Amino acid sequence: GAAVRAAVPERANRGGLRVRGQLRGRRRHGAGPGLLSGERGAHGRPHAPWRRDEMVPRPARSALPRRPDCMGMMNQSLFLVGEIGGNDYNIPLLSRVPFEKIRTFTPSVVAKISSTVTVHLQELIGLGAKTLVVPGNLPIGCVPNYLMIFKSDKKEDYEPETGCLRWMNEFSKYHNRLLIDELEKLRKLHPGVSIIYADYYGAAMEIYRSPEQFGIDHPLAACCGGGGPYGVSMTARCGYGEYKVCDDPQKYGSWDGFHPSEAAYKGIAIGLLRGTYTQPSISTTISSCPQLTELGSSVEYKVLYDL
Repeated sequence: GAAVRAAVPERANRGGLRVRGQLRGRRRHGAGPGLLSGERGAHGRPHAPWRRDEMVPRPARSALPRRPDCMGMMNQSLFLVGEIGGNDYNIPLLSRVPFEKIRTFTPSVVAKISSTVTVHLQELIGLGAKTLVVPGNLPIGCVPNYLMIFKSDKKEDYEPETGCLRWMNEFSKYHNRLLIDELEKLRKLHPGVSIIYADYYGAAMEIYRSPEQFGIDHPLAACCGGGGPYGVSMTARCGYGEYKVCDDPQKYGSWDGFHPSEAAYKGIAIGLLRGTYTQPSISTTISSCPQLTELGSSVEYKVLYDL
């Protein structure tokens, strides 16, 4: 990770993949850039075209040749490709596009993720990369804004152990199953590269099932927002209107009603580094990344929370 930070200039933050910010754990606005091409996505809403020429490989190529150890640095680095495609779901959901229609274009979103990973994979392999991590979808049924917008009087619409919306989480799992299948195809095409699936869903659900283990008191509420049971409202959102900010963000599962809090991200990182929620296990596939191997083999909750 440190190697990539040294090699990729800050301008690489423009465009769909913000590798430097991802590796430093910096929270960005947006929930994963949209993938569906053209001025309108499959859901029929305006869609910003995704410019490949602004993504990571171009600035990476321009920076690496100036370093004599670039090949060694690249094959000892771990590349996080994603999370991608979130806005292909967020935009239609917020626009109240019928859920049945959203489900129909999920295969197209996943196919685009696969093709995007392939584009970067070819370039990164040429630069010496050996290990890529591709994250799946988070449990969107636990997102405070969606819990507010799609509030239901039906008890069966909610998961009893978490309070999350069952049907939305089922959709996240559907997306992730399709993505896992696509990554398996990519592994067969590139046997010399470790392509790791990061199960963000499973790692995050650990937090929603047992928030007290992560020091979180309000797993389904936003720290910054408009109040209410989920910390969000239709009249005020984080940074706009008469919004409120909590006293202790570490006690909340969400920062602004859409993005996980730092406390939640740390909990997710624990599951990933231990290898519990990576396929194949990150602990057995990152021998070329000694810092991560050491951290993953001895990680404890307190260690990560002190980072």
